[in-house]
Amino acid sequence: MKTFVYRGYHRDGGRTKGVIEALDLKDAREKLSERNILPEQLTAAADGGTASSNDLFLSRNSLVRIQPRGEFYRAMSAMLKAGLPLVASLEVQLDQRHVHQGVVGREIASVRDRVRDGSNLVDALVNSGIAISTFEAAVIESGERTGTLHEVMEQLADYLEDVNRIRQTLRTACLYPAVIVLLALIVGAGVMGFLVPQMAKVFEESGMELPAITRFVIAAGRWFVPVILPSLLVGMAFAALAVRRSLSRTSGRIAWEKTIARLPVLRDGFQTLVALRFARTTSLLLQGGLPLVETIRLAGKATGSTWMASVCEKASESVKQGASFSNVMSGLPMLGAELGSWARAGEASGDLAAMFSHASNRLRHTWSASMDRVVTLIEPALIILVAVFVLVIALAILLPILSLNQQLV
Repeated sequence: MKTFVYRGYHRDGGRTKGVIEALDLKDAREKLSERNILPEQLTAAADGGTASSNDLFLSRNSLVRIQPRGEFYRAMSAMLKAGLPLVASLEVQLDQRHVHQGVVGREIASVRDRVRDGSNLVDALVNSGIAISTFEAAVIESGERTGTLHEVMEQLADYLEDVNRIRQTLRTACLYPAVIVLLALIVGAGVMGFLVPQMAKVFEESGMELPAITRFVIAAGRWFVPVILPSLLVGMAFAALAVRRSLSRTSGRIAWEKTIARLPVLRDGFQTLVALRFARTTSLLLQGGLPLVETIRLAGKATGSTWMASVCEKASESVKQGASFSNVMSGLPMLGAELGSWARAGEASGDLAAMFSHASNRLRHTWSASMDRVVTLIEPALIILVAVFVLVIALAILLPILSLNQQLV
């Protein structure tokens, strides 16, 4: 039996979509006809029946996204732990009503068919169009090899929840400053583009001597809309293009990351985040039974840092040649200061996975405190900048008015 993805119409004219099991394409059409469904599109799930890239971009319920994939791993862990075979566990998830007709249903159907045809779970996920990360593939493969798939699935679900929580923290931290900056730009454009020129006309007609701050604001207002604002926008566009072009090259990404690692404001947060990802991934892979050499390489990629990935690639070779893991860790940039002592403790206790799990928990608290501190500093800094701008405009307007009143008196 194969799973087919269909999209079509009921006999009453209503649109419908979903999946159906059948022997072949002809059998699928016959079964749909029995349900009074006229298929407009009918494809095998394992042969490209998953959603298109555009559908996946629009859908919040796709295994391409982190949160649904974490929920999928957790549900799979519970069913495998209860003793259900892998195919049966996938079928239980597919039979759920809210999954059956959605993007996740098509993806799970494709995975189920591939596993039923003899593929391992990692290949089934990848070939079904689900972009799992390198370390996820390694963890799942190690679980299949060691017979602990239910355990590593639960660990993966916990890991993805942590990743999603960190992303949400970053988005929340950036939202308020972004709104403040946007409002400041809008207000600034309105004031400098419309209010200041009107003010300049009034003061010019009075013929009075203007204070320096007023002359400065009037000059800036005259040049703001025709010159300053377009130049600023063009400069930002060219800067963004240059950064994007630089980041498209491996050498460029490494250079940017090294620069961030040296900046006083960003250094601590970047270092903590990289160490947190490395520690969490290392603990997860070691618990899944992966060799230490392979673990170091994959954990370096899981940091999201190209620089750390290349450094950890060399570190894994050093460990492979017989070097002590703790000595290698202590010499790594960014990671050594945070995780070197934990590596020595893990070697002394004989349980590296547990030590790195403790390290990741501690680093997660450090990261949360660091983000809270950054947000706490950004908000008043932006408020002060906006207040200074308003003060300058107010002084530029009020000082000539006060001077004119004194002359009249």
